[in-house]
Amino acid sequence: MMLRQLITFPLVFIALTILLPSCKNRKSRVEQHHSQTTVIKPSNNEPSAPTTNDTLQFIHFEGNYDYWSCVFLNSKKDTVTLVTDTVISGRYRNRMFLVTYFTDTLYQAGDNDSKFTALRMSNFKVLGRKPFVDPITEQQILQDVWNLQEVQSGADQVL
Repeated sequence: MMLRQLITFPLVFIALTILLPSCKNRKSRVEQHHSQTTVIKPSNNEPSAPTTNDTLQFIHFEGNYDYWSCVFLNSKKDTVTLVTDTVISGRYRNRMFLVTYFTDTLYQAGDNDSKFTALRMSNFKVLGRKPFVDPITEQQILQDVWNLQEVQSGADQVL
């Protein structure tokens, strides 16, 4: 019996000295979820096109061609046509916008896919300012037509 205790005690001692330190390094079975967010910045080796900010008066949206475009009026009362990816509703006609745009290369659809440059609108914001030119009413248009020399002289009318 004594021999058995002499053999068992060292075996238990060796087992405990090996197993106890390994239990301390053991991770718990409960998994901890850590959320990691990785921000990927695009490598943009090409220089970006210079942008222009301008206050413009919206006149018309044209969506019938290869590229949608918006016609604006600038402070010099010249028209500015900008290519856009966003439909601007007719209810914003004659409203003022703060517009950011840049020169872009576009492709004309067809057999030869010819390139051309145009101003592309990248951002816009409605402003609450007074328009450069007051909106023209239908009554004003009819009065202007009536005041034409051809109409006053009784030229033939197209029905």
